[in-house]
Amino acid sequence: MKEDKHNREKTISIEEYNKHIDMLKFIDTTRNTLLTFAFTSVLAVVGIAIGTEKEKFNPWLCLLPFFLIIPFTARISYYRLSSAHINSFLEVFAEDKMCFMKGTKDVPERYGRVYKVTAFLVNHEMLCLSIAVFVAFGITMWESEEKWKIYEFLLTLIVPLVLCFIVFLISFSTYNYKKMLEYYGGRWEKYYKKFCEECEEIERK
Repeated sequence: MKEDKHNREKTISIEEYNKHIDMLKFIDTTRNTLLTFAFTSVLAVVGIAIGTEKEKFNPWLCLLPFFLIIPFTARISYYRLSSAHINSFLEVFAEDKMCFMKGTKDVPERYGRVYKVTAFLVNHEMLCLSIAVFVAFGITMWESEEKWKIYEFLLTLIVPLVLCFIVFLISFSTYNYKKMLEYYGGRWEKYYKKFCEECEEIERK
C-alpha cells in the first residue's frame, strides 16, 4: 500500500505537467529565434567585411559579432541545460506521459554514417559562426597590408582564436544531452527517494 501511495505522490498534476511542457516549447522557440537572429546579423557583418574596399574597412571590426555570439552561445547552452533539467524531471515524475523520451533509450535517433558529424554541427551552430568570423577577420587582415611577416600575422589571429575557443567551451559544456539527462534523472530519483523517506518519518510520528 505504501508503494502505491508513493507512486501517486510521484505523479504530478496535469496543470504542472502542462506548465513544464509550455516552458519546453518556449525554450525551443526562443533558441530558434536567437539562432536566426545571430546567423542573419553575423553573416551580414561578414559580407560587409569581405565586400568593402580594404582601405575603408578596419579588420578589427570583424570581431564585433563576438559581442553577440558569446552571450547568445551562453543563452542557448543554458536553454539546452534547462531543457534537460525539465525533461529529466518529467521522466521521473510524469513517467506515464513520457513514453517517447523513455523509448529513445532503446530506439536512439542516430542513423547513418555521418550522424555524429550532423549532431556536432547542429549543436555547435554558434561555433560555426565564430569560425566564419575568424576566417573573415583573417582574410581582411591579410589584405589590409601589402607585406606581412608571418609571425606578425599569426599574432593578430590570437585574439579571434581565443574568442572562438571561448565559444567552443561554452557550447561543448552542454553538448552531451544524454549525459545531462542521466545526471539530472539520477538527482531527481534521489530527491524522490528522500521525499518518500521524509513522508514515512512524518507518518510514523
